[in-house]
Amino acid sequence: MISMILSGLANHLWQSTAFAIVAAGLTLVLRKNQARTRHWIWLIASLKFLIPFSVLIQFGSYFPLRSAPSIAELPASFVVADQIVRPFAARNGAATPRPASRSSNGTTALQGLLILVWFGGAAAILFRTRVQWRRAARMILSAMPIERGRELDLLRGIEESSGTRAPIPLRCTEEASEPSVFGVFRPILLMPAGLMARLSDDELQAVFMHELAHAMRRDNLFASLHMIVEMFFWFHPLVWWVGKRLVDERERACDEAVLHMGGKSAAYAESIIKVCEACLESPLTCAAGVTGSNLSKRIEAILTEPFSRKLSHGRKLLLVVTGIAALAAPIFMGAWSAPSSAQSSTAPRPKFEVASIKRNVGGTGASFGPAPGGRLVADNNPAMNFITNAYGVPRYLVVGAPDWVTADRYNIEAKAEGSPTEMQMMPMLQSLLEERFSLKTHRETREMPVFILTAPKGAKLPPSKVDCVRYDPNAPAQARRADDKPTCNNLLSGREPVRWSAQNIDMTGVTGALSNVLRRRVIDRTGFTGRFDINLEFTRDVTTDDNAPPSLITVLQDELGLKLESGKAPVEVFVIDHIERPTEN
Repeated sequence: MISMILSGLANHLWQSTAFAIVAAGLTLVLRKNQARTRHWIWLIASLKFLIPFSVLIQFGSYFPLRSAPSIAELPASFVVADQIVRPFAARNGAATPRPASRSSNGTTALQGLLILVWFGGAAAILFRTRVQWRRAARMILSAMPIERGRELDLLRGIEESSGTRAPIPLRCTEEASEPSVFGVFRPILLMPAGLMARLSDDELQAVFMHELAHAMRRDNLFASLHMIVEMFFWFHPLVWWVGKRLVDERERACDEAVLHMGGKSAAYAESIIKVCEACLESPLTCAAGVTGSNLSKRIEAILTEPFSRKLSHGRKLLLVVTGIAALAAPIFMGAWSAPSSAQSSTAPRPKFEVASIKRNVGGTGASFGPAPGGRLVADNNPAMNFITNAYGVPRYLVVGAPDWVTADRYNIEAKAEGSPTEMQMMPMLQSLLEERFSLKTHRETREMPVFILTAPKGAKLPPSKVDCVRYDPNAPAQARRADDKPTCNNLLSGREPVRWSAQNIDMTGVTGALSNVLRRRVIDRTGFTGRFDINLEFTRDVTTDDNAPPSLITVLQDELGLKLESGKAPVEVFVIDHIERPTEN
C-alpha cells in the first residue's frame, strides 16, 4: 500500500513539474503582455499540484471509447504516451509475491521514515502559517477604525470611481508594518499611522488603489491556496519557485491596475519608496501589501512601461489550445484505456434454466466443463475458477478478490436450454455469478510490471510438425469427436518442475502460456509468425539446487534463443468490486 501511494505521488509530482515547466514557457512567451495573464498561468500551475491527472483520467474512464471489453495490450503509441505521463509503475499486485527479506524490510523502514519527515515538514509549515495568522489577527483587533478624515474620503472616492460594491473598512495601526489588505472574503485595509501623514494625496491614492486592486482580484484567497500547496509539497523546490513567480506577477498586475485606474506613475513610484523607508518588517505572507516582488524592476516598469500590451488573437489562441490540451489529454487517456464495464451491456444475458450450487467440503479432485444434455458441471472448484472461465480472464489479472474466493470450493450443476457449446455457456455462468454470488466487476487499465519477449539475432522456434486439430470450444461436441485428427496439446503441469508441451501453437498461445506460468503479462516483441511445437522443462524461480532444471528464463534463452526482459506497461485488469458467498440449493 505504501509503495502504491509513493508511486502515485511520484507520478503526480512528475506531471505537476512538467505542467509548471510548460507554464514557465507560456509566461516567457507572454512576458511583454499583461501581468495578470501571467499570474493566472502561475496560479493554475500551482493548483495543478492539488489536482492529480488521475482524477481526469478516472473521469474519462466513465466515457469509454472501446465498446468491447478485452484483456489486451494497448497500442504501442498509447503505451509510450502513458509511460511518459506515468513513468513510475504502481506495484498493485501483478508481480508474484515474494517472501520478506532484509532488503524489503529496509525499504519499508525507509518509506516510513520518509512519511515521518513529510509530516514533520508539513507540521512546520502549518505552525508558521498559524503564527502569522495569529499575529495578523492581533494587529487587526488592536487597530483603530478610521471613520472620517482625508484618508477615508480618498479611499471612498477611489471605490466609487472603480465601481466597488462593498466599501472596505479602513483601520490604523501603531505597529511597524506596511499597508496591507487582510482577510479573504471580508477584506480590511490596515494602514500604519505614521505613514499616512508622510504621503501626499496623490501618493496615498496610489497606495489605496494598489490595495484595492488586491482586494478586487482576491489575491489573499489565491495566496492561501498556494500556502496549502506549500504545506503539502514543501519538499519540492519548484513549489517555492512558483510561489515567487506568483508574488512577482501579483504585484506587477496591481501596479498595472493602479495606472489603469488613473494613478500617477511618478507619485506611485514615490509612494512605494516611502513605504519601504517607513516599514521595518517584511510583509506577512497572509496579507497582500505594497512592497512585494523586485522593487527596482517594478519602479522601472512603472516609470518607463506604464501599460503592457494586450493579448493578440494568436496568443489568445495559444492559451486556449494549451488549456484544452491539458484537460483533454488525461480525459482521453482514461476514455481510451477503459473499455466498457464487464456488466455494461444493455442486451439481456442468457441464463441457465436451473442451477444448483453447493459447498464442497473435504472433496478430492476437481473438474469443470460441459456435460451431455446442455449441462455445465463443476466439482470441487473455487469461485475464482468460475470467474476466470466465465469472463475469459487469467487469474493473475483478477484483483480485489477476498481470500475465500480461492479457498472455498463449490459444486455447480446447471442446465441450459438446447445443446449450447462450452463457450456459449460462459455468459450464462456470468449471469449465475451475478445473481447467486452478487458479483459486481469492472475492467480498468493499470500500470503494471510485465515481461517483454524478444528474439535476439539467431533465435528460432521449431516449426510445428504435428498434424492436429486445435481445440475449438465453440464447435459442437459431436463435431469434435467425429474428427479423425488428434487434438493439439498445450499442456502445463502445475507442479515443480514445470513441463510444457505444446503442439501447433502460435505466438499468442506462447505468450499466454508464459503469462500463466510467470503470473505476469508477457508481451510479444519477437516478430515471429507461424506455428510451433514446444517441449520444455523448467522451474518458475531461480534455484541453487544443481540437480534441478534451470529456470524458465534460462531455458528460453539457451534452448530457443528467446529473451525475457522486465518492463512496465498499461495492462487491463479485472477488478472485483463486490462478491458474496452464495446461498446453497
